[in-house]
Amino acid sequence: MKKKLITMALALSMILAMIPVQAASLPGDVSGSWCKDYVSSLMDKGIVGGYSDGTYRPTAPVSRGAIAKMAFLTMQAAGSSLKESTENDPFSDMKGNWAEGYAAILANTGNLLPSEFGYKYEASKDMTRLETAKLLTRIYIYAHPDVKLDSSTKLDFSDTTDLSASDASLVATAVELGIINGYKDGMFKPNASINRGTAAAMISRFLGTVGTISDPAQFVNSSGGNGSISADTTGAPKIQGVEWVIKPSIKIEQTGNRLEENFMIPFSSDGIGGYIKSENGKEIRVFVDKNGKTYQFNSSIIASKFIKGYALARNGIGGKVGLIDLSGKWVVEPVYDDWRSMPDSDWKTAYVAEREEVQFTGTVQDSGGEVWNSGTKGGLFVYAKRMGSDVFDADYKGICDQNGRIIVKATPKVSSWGEGEAIHGCYDTATAYDDCIVMIHQITVGGAFMDDIYDGKTGKLTGSYMQMKSAAEKYGVPYRVTGGAFSQGLCAAALEESSSAKYGYMDKTCEMVIPPVFDRVASFSNGYAWVKYNGLWGVIKLPQL
Repeated sequence: MKKKLITMALALSMILAMIPVQAASLPGDVSGSWCKDYVSSLMDKGIVGGYSDGTYRPTAPVSRGAIAKMAFLTMQAAGSSLKESTENDPFSDMKGNWAEGYAAILANTGNLLPSEFGYKYEASKDMTRLETAKLLTRIYIYAHPDVKLDSSTKLDFSDTTDLSASDASLVATAVELGIINGYKDGMFKPNASINRGTAAAMISRFLGTVGTISDPAQFVNSSGGNGSISADTTGAPKIQGVEWVIKPSIKIEQTGNRLEENFMIPFSSDGIGGYIKSENGKEIRVFVDKNGKTYQFNSSIIASKFIKGYALARNGIGGKVGLIDLSGKWVVEPVYDDWRSMPDSDWKTAYVAEREEVQFTGTVQDSGGEVWNSGTKGGLFVYAKRMGSDVFDADYKGICDQNGRIIVKATPKVSSWGEGEAIHGCYDTATAYDDCIVMIHQITVGGAFMDDIYDGKTGKLTGSYMQMKSAAEKYGVPYRVTGGAFSQGLCAAALEESSSAKYGYMDKTCEMVIPPVFDRVASFSNGYAWVKYNGLWGVIKLPQL
């Protein structure tokens, strides 16, 4: 980053320091504290406040929800016209939370990356120094989009060597702007909780350097533009059962606690998949067709996969929806509230078909049984029935068809069941996938579970496996460590449980039809899957089963 950033920051700090502010009544516990001036400044602006007992508690940790609110109010104090909004909340755990409107708008403007939190914000959890530094730096870049991060930046702290290149560049920028510093012992302590005093200091320093925030216009296409990945599979690894569409050539930088395969976008019926990357601190969706051509879009704007050549997109944060083509051109103007209010078209029919779930229409012919979720494409459903006595009273699972006819009857454990008694029955949990149902039951007091796979059309038991090796050997079933959901008849699986385990794909009989040679794998979708081999991601075709 240019040194002029620091010069500009210092100049703005001097100007702001000369602006008189009305003194606020400071809580007693900060009157002599190092953070007194920072707290006073933010209290005057309404960004922070004290407690009802007259304290500020500068050493108390700050929750993620509170930091989201502070950051949002800070943006408004600097001139942003953004409003609190819960629309398009990307976090699965924030519905109805007091901080939802703050976290959602920060995420939808690219200042909080949902993927870094595993799409669960956990608002009551302490915010860390690293998370706070990244948030404020991203807001700075939001206000100054011409600022580019340097991914080759090296930090001087003794405890930041494990940070990703993206995180390191964000922290380096925060340090250069004077927003945050390290400790006297040379450490940064990235995972330490941020406290109320330090949060006030960081936000005050941020306000002293950011200037006026004018919300930038939101564009569909990213500044990265479009390009291509070689579709030449010459020299691709030769693996039994594998047909390469794009050989391993894409490197994904993992951020947060999200599994790397969850950065990969499943393929649509158009044969277009993609992946998520970080570009200058923002999330970008890169779509890839079967010929290797790539198309980049801002994650906060694009709202669906490409189907029939078009994707659902918004014309701005919280804006109306329309359709764009792969060039980013609007083919249906963004004037609709959501896809349901759009006029009927081939695209809408295909979009509904891709989203459509098989729904239950009958009555479970097992008194007291209820269907909870959608079924397989073959029309079979998991149903639950409350039964059993004492500690064995639970919702046991069975299988029925779309009319409620029982295929596999739900049965309870008995009060004195012994080891092995519950084999192929007494199912505790079950999940319906597109073409099979996996039923799981505990068969030993020690906690070994057997997974039974039932065909999604006939309801017949096709295979069983266990994820505990000693138990699998004892009961004569394959030992498999599954790494995802069944899709198109295959499930990611390994033959050992370790951080270095390699993955392949097993079918519904538990046979490994693609050997475990991949670092990571994603589920098949519309005939294709992303796989990671020797550190790079590529695309393979669904094998003929």
